[in-house]
This record gives sequence, structure tokens and C-alpha cells, in this order.
Amino acid sequence: MELNETLPGCRLVSAFSQNKDELILEFNDGRKSTFMKASLAPELTCLSFPESFARARKNSVDLFSPLLLTKVSAVETITQDRSLIIRFDDDRALWFKMHGNRSNILLLDKQRPVDLFRKQLTEDLTHEPTAFARTIDWSETCFRRNEGNWKKYYVTLNAPVWNYLEQEGWSQANVDQKWKLFRHVLELLQSPSFFIHEDASTRELEFSLLPVRHEVMRFEKPASAVTAFYQQAIVRLAFNRARKSALHQHNASVSNAQAQLDRITARLKEITHDHHFQQWGDLVMANLHRMDAGLSRVTLPSFDDPDREVEIPLKKELSPQRNAEVFYRKAKNRQIEIQKLSEQRRQVEERIVQLSLIGQELERATNLQQINRLTETQHTKDDKAKRALPFHEFVIDGYTVWVGRNAAANDQMLAEFTAKEDLWLHARDVAGSHVIIKHKAGQAFPKPVLERAAQLAAHYSKRKTDSLCPVSYTPRKFVRKRKGDPPGLVVVEKERVILVEPRG
Repeated sequence: MELNETLPGCRLVSAFSQNKDELILEFNDGRKSTFMKASLAPELTCLSFPESFARARKNSVDLFSPLLLTKVSAVETITQDRSLIIRFDDDRALWFKMHGNRSNILLLDKQRPVDLFRKQLTEDLTHEPTAFARTIDWSETCFRRNEGNWKKYYVTLNAPVWNYLEQEGWSQANVDQKWKLFRHVLELLQSPSFFIHEDASTRELEFSLLPVRHEVMRFEKPASAVTAFYQQAIVRLAFNRARKSALHQHNASVSNAQAQLDRITARLKEITHDHHFQQWGDLVMANLHRMDAGLSRVTLPSFDDPDREVEIPLKKELSPQRNAEVFYRKAKNRQIEIQKLSEQRRQVEERIVQLSLIGQELERATNLQQINRLTETQHTKDDKAKRALPFHEFVIDGYTVWVGRNAAANDQMLAEFTAKEDLWLHARDVAGSHVIIKHKAGQAFPKPVLERAAQLAAHYSKRKTDSLCPVSYTPRKFVRKRKGDPPGLVVVEKERVILVEPRG
């Protein structure tokens, strides 16, 4: 073992940690220092041997102080286990138990654990190294006796070994051929070279003692091999984390944009072919001579089919002609809404195309700089897309709910984006966001939707810390803006009040 050639006779001069998953050891033989870094992070459990290490002035803690200035007597491994023991002259030792997410470093005194690096793994205080040693019979007789059960018997051979055997034709071989392959692998493992390669599917680096097809680097010394692996793997790990996070955010942006597009498309489909306000106005104007003032409802023959009658609701306080003017105004507002929704749909469709291009570049990215650039680009475009609308959008039980971003945005939302049939809400008697529930043709606003929207109105107001908040609500047509009033101030008629708990 390479460490048995360098560490015996050296003294441990420092042992410290700068984060919860990393231990740094410095050994010195009187002439030079040898550094050893143990990474116990679940996603990268690895030993490495950097040529130097600069200790931070802050956020650093000394560990295993009883061993300081003690000489190393030997370095040994536990048979058939992922463990390494550094023994010291005073019958104490450090046991590196490299068991994946259960990895730990234990201070042994006369073979018994007395201190732990990861102190939360208290069960390790009951373990002894000898209990982890395994005896495996590697003979041909044992091999044939365990036919078909090899993976279970040879427990210390991990997946890369069996993958290598498959690569060499294991599945198609008979028992005699499999034994030859198996013996060949054992010979390679007895005096291995060390390989670093990239997994084709996960794009993560792997360390192997066996030849690999997609070799990145090859070493003859284990210490330099694992050090190079750790240095590259930690960079690759950071890249994969950043890429995964960026893709998660990207997919969320795509889902949000697609949901917004679906809502806009559904609303356009709902109102584009709905011309009843225009038709009602035309029918009333064509039949003024047949209508008396004060009617609340009238039935008139359809233009398209004289045998079919159309029932039209009227405001009895208005004359028939004024009722027709109301219908024409609503029809005009409907056309304005269609134009604005169409423009919104175009913008969202362009956004989805842009997101698709960003997603393709994220998939092809090969370094952190590209990930950061694409993430920044996406955030910038997301921010611009959000700033383009004067409201936050929510969906409650299938109903679209808008919350104004600020006082000026409240005015813009009311003037440019709302329809007369929408429902307007606002926390009573305090400053706050205007809230709009978009109307669905032929449907009343459900009580749960009204209550949830009222909670939003309360939350986005000066009453957000109150236990209960009164919220006014009324159809949008009863809310008007007077010329000269400050941003956000409106006049409200025919309001009703609901009492709710503020909740964002």
C-alpha cells in the first residue's frame, strides 16, 4: 500500500474541519508535510491527497486533539471492506469507515471507538474494525459451487466489476468461460491500474480499477489517482447540481408559461365567438317601436331565424335606446379584451419558443460558466415577462385571479385588462392591492373562490397582520376611476363585505 510507504514515522501535526463533511489531516516527517483530505459527503465519499492545503482563518475547528504530535506506526486496510486504519505509536488509531452515506471517521483507543467525526452516527461507538473483516473464498471450487449466485456471494465486487464482465461477454459465456473471465478480473484487481472515466448516461465521473472504454485519465499510483478523481469529481458534481437546478427552474418556467397560454387561449375561445351583446343591441334598436320604457326583460324574434325568439335582460331604469347603448359598449369592451388577450398570447408564445431554445442549450452545456449565463438569461427574461403585466396571476379552482402589483399597476389592470363582469375585491378602508376574479360566461363565482381571493386581498394590504379583515367586493362595472384621483384610488358602488383571515 502506497500510504504504508509514506506515513509511518510521520507525526500528525494538525487535524481540522472547515465544513461538516470534510476532515483535513497534516502529517510531517521533519522535512515535508503530507496532506490527507477525507470527504464524507453522501454524493462524494472519497479520500484525496493534495500537495498543500491553506487552512481558513475562520470557520475552522480542531479535531482528534489526543493524536496531535503522535507518530504513525502503520497503515492497514480491513479485509474485503471499504475501510482504512491509520495506527499510531500509543495504541490509538483513526478508522476511516467509507460506507457511502454512513461514512465516518472514528478515533480508536485499544481498538474501541472513543470519538466520532460525524457524532450523530452514535451507533458507530459500538463497532470494532475486526467485525467488518470478511473472508471470501476465491477458488474455482467455490466459484462453481455458487453458480448463479455469484453477485450475492462476492459481495465486495461492486457494479463496475460486473459491468466490466458483461462488457467482456459474461452473459453469453458458459461456466468454464465465466471462470476464465472471473479469474482474469481478479488478476487485474491484484495489480491494478487506476482509471477515471465518464458514465455515458449520467455524465458523472467514475473511478475504476478495471480498463474502461471511455477512459479520461489513467494512473499507476493510487494516491495521485484518487486525488485527481476528487478534484475533477467535485467540479463535475457542482456542474451537475447547477445544471439540475437550472433545468428544474427552466421546466417550472415552461410549465407556468404553458399554463398562462392555456388560460389565455381558453378565455379567447370563450369570448371570440360570443357576439350576444352586439346582437342584443341590434335587436333592441330594430324594435324600439315595439318596446315600452321600464321593462326588465323583452323577448324579440332573432335576425337569423324569425321563428326563434331571443330573451334579453334590460335595466328597467334605462330607456330601450340607453339599454342598447350599454350592450354596444359591452361589445366594444369585449373586442378590446380580445385584442389585448391576442397580444398577450403572442408574447407568451414567443416566450415559450425562447424557453425551448434555452432548454436545448442547458442540455448541451458542458461547464458552469454556460449554466450561469443561461440561468441569468432566463431570469432576465422571466423578470421582463413578469414586469410586462401589472398583476400577479393565480388560479383558484379553475378561476383566474389577478392581484395588482402596486397602486399604479392597480389602475392599469382595471383600465386595460378587466371586463365589466369580472369581480373586484379590496381590503376595506386601507391601502392594498386590487384583486380581480375573471368572469366565466354563464357561471356564478363560487363561494370558495370568493373567500380565497378575499384572503389574497387581505394579505396584500395594510391589514395583512390582522387576525380578521373585512374585504369589499362588487362587479367591476361598479368600480370607477375619477379624473385627478391619486394612483390606486377608486370609487365603489353597490359593494358587499366578506370577513376573512389574511392569507397569501
